[in-house]
Amino acid sequence: MALEIAQLLAVSVTASTAEEAHAHGMANGPDIVVLTHPSHEDVTVGATPPTDTNVYLTNVNVGAQVCDVLMIAM
Repeated sequence: MALEIAQLLAVSVTASTAEEAHAHGMANGPDIVVLTHPSHEDVTVGATPPTDTNVYLTNVNVGAQVCDVLMIAM
């Protein structure tokens, strides 16, 4: 089994509590999604599990927020 690791840098998530899809560009859908917050802590992983094409994020802040997304596919 191959392990795949990828990172999306400076992902901007708009001001909404609705889930927002962000294309991850991995060959397989990630099993683990970890957010790092270089500027804000209002972005979280959405309730929708990652798919073959997207990871889902939410943002409870009133403005667009930025985070980095680290992903691992097993």
